[in-house]
Amino acid sequence: MNKIIVITGGSEGLGLETAKLLSKENTVIVLGRTEETLRDSGFDYHVCDVTNPQQVENTVAQIYEKYGKIDCLINNAGTWIVGKLEDNDFAKISQVIDINVKGVIYMTKAVVPYMKKQKSGLIINVDSTAGVNWKADYSVYTASKWAITGFTKAMQSELLPQGIRVQGFYPGTIQTGLFAKNGLPDKDLTNALKVSTAAKAVKFMVDQDDDVVIMDLGIKHIYN
Repeated sequence: MNKIIVITGGSEGLGLETAKLLSKENTVIVLGRTEETLRDSGFDYHVCDVTNPQQVENTVAQIYEKYGKIDCLINNAGTWIVGKLEDNDFAKISQVIDINVKGVIYMTKAVVPYMKKQKSGLIINVDSTAGVNWKADYSVYTASKWAITGFTKAMQSELLPQGIRVQGFYPGTIQTGLFAKNGLPDKDLTNALKVSTAAKAVKFMVDQDDDVVIMDLGIKHIYN
């Protein structure tokens, strides 16, 4: 059955690769902050800053009005920060929390009323192995991902009784431009997951029957 799937951060990296996979059997709408990259994606798109509540609410409402339903939301938009806490810039810390935490919460808040109306829906939060583990020099990033782990667990309890499935995806390092965009162009990604591998895992989560919930799915490269 054709599903209406919304993917944040859908113009590049994991979001775009997932959109390509899912669009073979579904209708995919990608969200992002830059119209140029969204236009080049080839998918139906909306310019939407997930940290802006009004933009989020307006975008979700427009998608629902156009398609009459939203079957799946994939909260994929995210950013990254590394370094000792005292060396992290206040503005960058705020950006990481805004995108990685508030963005997921805002998008979920906006889509839930429509899914409750449908009495069905799937929300996949793209978390990280950093959401269940920790290491030095990743304090802010780890904090943002642990927040989403807790949020995902709480929303599972809150929404499952109403037929809305919430699933957490916990990938290890993925071969994307995320690190170069955030000041680490020389990061060794030899033993990182291929983007296509991570996208196939997300598709597996989407493809399950509507009466099945994958509470947590974590994957990483065997040597990472």
